Amino acid sequence: MATHRQIEQWWSDRKCTGPHVKLTLNGRYPVRVQPELEAATEALSAAIMSNGYRTPMGPTGSYACRSIGGSNTTSLHSYAVAIDWDYGKNPYLRGTKIKPGFKSDYRFDLTENQVNAVENIKNTDGDSIWRWLGWTIGDTMHFQVDVPPDKCQPQLEDGMPKEQWENMIDSLFKGRPDMFHGDPTYYYDLSADSPDWPNFWNAFVDAISLEGDN
Repeated sequence: MATHRQIEQWWSDRKCTGPHVKLTLNGRYPVRVQPELEAATEALSAAIMSNGYRTPMGPTGSYACRSIGGSNTTSLHSYAVAIDWDYGKNPYLRGTKIKPGFKSDYRFDLTENQVNAVENIKNTDGDSIWRWLGWTIGDTMHFQVDVPPDKCQPQLEDGMPKEQWENMIDSLFKGRPDMFHGDPTYYYDLSADSPDWPNFWNAFVDAISLEGDN
C-alpha cells in the first residue's frame, strides 16, 4: 500500500498539468485522468456497475488542482490519479474507518462487493491498481492509484475472481443480445492479446456505460 508521499513522487511531473484523457463514465459524467490510467479507469467503472451499483447516479470527480481540504497538502486529484465516485451519495465520513465485512452501509451507496471488485483490478505484476480510502479515513467516494505510471495496465480477467468475471460475461450476453453474440464461454479465458479482445472490450465498456445511464 503506497503512501501519499510515494504516490506524489511517482507522479511528480504530472502535478496540475496534462495532457489528460477525458472519459465519460456510465454514459453521462466526464472525468479526466492520466493517459496511463485510461484502461484502469474504465475497468474501475465496469467493476462497480457490473456489481449492481444503484442508479441513477450523480457526478463523479477526478482532476482538480487543489489541496486536501483543511490542509496545505496537495491532493492526489491534482495529479489526475484519483476518482471520487458519485460523490453526492458516497460522503467523506471524517473520523471513521469502514471495517471489512460491512457488505452495505446506509451512509453511502458503494457496497463491499463493488469496492472489492475495484481493488481486485490488478496490473501485469499482480498488484492492485486502485485503493479505496473508506478503509483508512472514511472517504467513501475516493479511489486512488496505488502504483507508478509504468504499472497501470490492468489485466481485468486476471484481477477479478474467475466466477465473478464469468457471471459478468453471462449477464452481458443475456441482457444485451444486441451487442453480444455467440457462446459467452468463449470469452471466459479470452486473452488481451487475442484479435477478438478489442471488439469485446469496447462492447463491454459501452454496455456498462448504457447500464449506468438508465
